[in-house]
Amino acid sequence: MAAKRTSRFVSVQAMSRFHDWTISQFRDFTLVISRLLNIVENPRFLNNTLEHSKSRGFLVEHSRFHNSLVENSRSRGSHVEYSRFHNCLLTMLLLAFFPSWSGAAHICAETTYPAAPLMPDTITIPLDSLSSAIAATQKRQKPRFLQGAAIGGDLLGPGLKVMGSDWRQLEAFFRLNLFDEYYPIFELGIGEADREGQEIENRFHIRSPYFRLGCDYNFANKKHSGNRVLGGLRYGFSSYNYDYDAPGLVTDPVWQTAQTCSEHDLSGHLHWIEFVVGIETKLWRFVRLGWDIRGKMRIQQKAPDNGEPWFFPGFGKNTEGLVWGGSFKLVFDI
Repeated sequence: MAAKRTSRFVSVQAMSRFHDWTISQFRDFTLVISRLLNIVENPRFLNNTLEHSKSRGFLVEHSRFHNSLVENSRSRGSHVEYSRFHNCLLTMLLLAFFPSWSGAAHICAETTYPAAPLMPDTITIPLDSLSSAIAATQKRQKPRFLQGAAIGGDLLGPGLKVMGSDWRQLEAFFRLNLFDEYYPIFELGIGEADREGQEIENRFHIRSPYFRLGCDYNFANKKHSGNRVLGGLRYGFSSYNYDYDAPGLVTDPVWQTAQTCSEHDLSGHLHWIEFVVGIETKLWRFVRLGWDIRGKMRIQQKAPDNGEPWFFPGFGKNTEGLVWGGSFKLVFDI
């Protein structure tokens, strides 16, 4: 009877131990499953995510996310739990098929899988690579051909007229904007001059139209910023008529009387080229302001037999060599 009771007590004690071990293993199993669902203990997943993040360019943010997951995983012991689950599952399988194998108990020794390596919080990107990436992006985002058009006028001409200058020009222009780089332009105006000599009281008057046709290039580094550094060429042409009066210019050698010289509707034309350099800035929305300096050179002209005019419309005063001029422009984008 004592032996039977002892065997019954041993069997109950064994079942109790098996029950406690089963509950412990189930608790470990559920804990590990919850950790697996959080995808914290799988270093391969983090490494794959890192490679994908590198290709997308989110290096610094992924590094911080990666480090926070690894630290959280270490603090919660997820790698240890994953090893415990793996070893205990293997032990249960071995005991099920080989109950008498004593070596199965040693497999439950906990071994920790290596944690995912920490990465630096800041990753240095070479400036050359960054510049190349930016340049490639800008090249792909090339602006459209026609960016717009503009009209405007030269404020210098009305200013000279108000100040009572001997000559003035009223000028307007129409301009296209191609790629924010090239600016074909057509300028049209009327040149006028009235001059009276102080010594011999001769009078000169001219009022004729002119036009210029050319193109500017934007040399600014940031071509889409609104501020422009322009340089270009112009071809100009003017067909003019002028009047010249000189009372008492010629004295008769016999009668010693003064003879007047009066010429009207003297005609001619002039072709010239201009080299233009200037700047332009954006004031408000579609309003711009700019100025330029121009060097002008005659390439062909036809003057009347009585002489050349004192002033050429669109070109300037009749002087030898290179003639300098300029304009102060008010521009409206349309």
